[in-house]
Amino acid sequence: MTIFNFHQRYRGGIMMCRSKILIRLLSISLVFAMMPAVGVSATTGNLAVTIDTGVTVTLKDRDGDGYYDIGIADELYAFAAAVNSGNPGINGELTADITINENVLNSDGTPNMALFRDWMPIGYYSSEEDKVLFNGAFEGNRRTIHGVYITFGKGDYIGLFGAVGKNASIRNV
Repeated sequence: MTIFNFHQRYRGGIMMCRSKILIRLLSISLVFAMMPAVGVSATTGNLAVTIDTGVTVTLKDRDGDGYYDIGIADELYAFAAAVNSGNPGINGELTADITINENVLNSDGTPNMALFRDWMPIGYYSSEEDKVLFNGAFEGNRRTIHGVYITFGKGDYIGLFGAVGKNASIRNV
């Protein structure tokens, strides 16, 4: 009798364990199914992003080439915010020269630091657990970006792009 009861409990434990594993596997599958696709792919539509100033900017692919068009500073900030908040595989292209920090000097020619707009790089690396690697494509179209002001971090991973993955493509900036 003791052996039979032990066997029943043991067998029941296996069955319960198998069903828990199955439930966990199904849960994980559903999570991955709901995640947005990551990688270099065509843009599927407009992307609304709230930027550092609290304004919501809508990124658009106006010419249908799979790249979000970036022609003003707010669109550049929106692109960086979109990448850094979970869309590392999106594509962007400059459609105009952009100046971020204009008219930031006092009348005596000294910088008025209160007027500077800080830049958060596209992709970042704080630690192995806290990072976003940009893995999309960025086409600069030989345009320029002026007035980038960065106070984020020290040392590595600072610039227009902070952390870039092996699948990224950055051209003509």
